[in-house]
Amino acid sequence: MAAMPATAQRMRYVQGEPHNRPQGEWRRGEGGRNGGPRPGDWLRRHQNLPPAEQQRALENDPAFRNLPAERQQQLRQRLQHFSSLPPEQQNRILQRMQTFERLSPQQRQQARDLYGQFHGLPPERQAVLQRAFRGMHDMTPAERQRLVDSPAYRSTFTDQERNILRGMSSLDPPR
Repeated sequence: MAAMPATAQRMRYVQGEPHNRPQGEWRRGEGGRNGGPRPGDWLRRHQNLPPAEQQRALENDPAFRNLPAERQQQLRQRLQHFSSLPPEQQNRILQRMQTFERLSPQQRQQARDLYGQFHGLPPERQAVLQRAFRGMHDMTPAERQRLVDSPAYRSTFTDQERNILRGMSSLDPPR
């Protein structure tokens, strides 16, 4: 997966992707906020298994077997990709999924919109924004706001880029 801000990565793994849902919960919109299973539970339960056993667990999942063949293939590929990542990257993705799940429906829509804006930027600008975003993780919301509004950021980033940073940082809790 290409490098991108945390909120954007959450989107890639959570936005309607049933591969991260527990057994029997493969339909969009179920789980989490309404007391049901949370996104990422299936991956958390199977993350320590060898890739072949993860694949077997996926193939044996009754809800997975009820999906169209094309969707099953997509989920196999996503699981293969996730399984190939280093454990610390897998954990970051799972944490981001959990954070995304806690967002209100309006915040989720905001994250989707920001994701689209971010990916509308040239790759070199995405990389610059990503570095800036990472540098804001340990800051308080007020510190983040001051930084985005600082003369240095005004001269480094366009208004659109600063709005993306502002929006992403508002959705990403300080560490």
